[in-house]
Amino acid sequence: MPIVFSGRGLRRRVARAVERTLEPDEVVQSTVYLHAYGDAIGSILTGLPVGIRTWIVVLTDRRVILLKGNELNAAKSELIAAYPSADVTVAPGDGESKIIPKHLEFQFEGQGNVRFAVPLIWRRDAGNFIAELG
Repeated sequence: MPIVFSGRGLRRRVARAVERTLEPDEVVQSTVYLHAYGDAIGSILTGLPVGIRTWIVVLTDRRVILLKGNELNAAKSELIAAYPSADVTVAPGDGESKIIPKHLEFQFEGQGNVRFAVPLIWRRDAGNFIAELG
């Protein structure tokens, strides 16, 4: 399988996007690649991933950074928001393992809650994110 389609290739491209968002001397503690599903009916009818949006959430020693993922090239993902770490909480989906969750539910202080699906190859990273932010 070409490296472009492997998990390592994706991780490398995600890391490039994350590097652009860091402040001087900021240290990444955890990164997770996530999906938010839009049109489930459209996906079922067409067999295509209609309305799936990709997100990258990064925990640093200072803040939680939210990037809108670029579905064609993760390295081109763009910064959407950043919050002080103390203003963000995260939990696995209801009844899910904290070690390998299928979903993450974020609460951004003053902004509400957001639920994301975690792709299979990122589930251990999601568990690490919960542990690091906790």
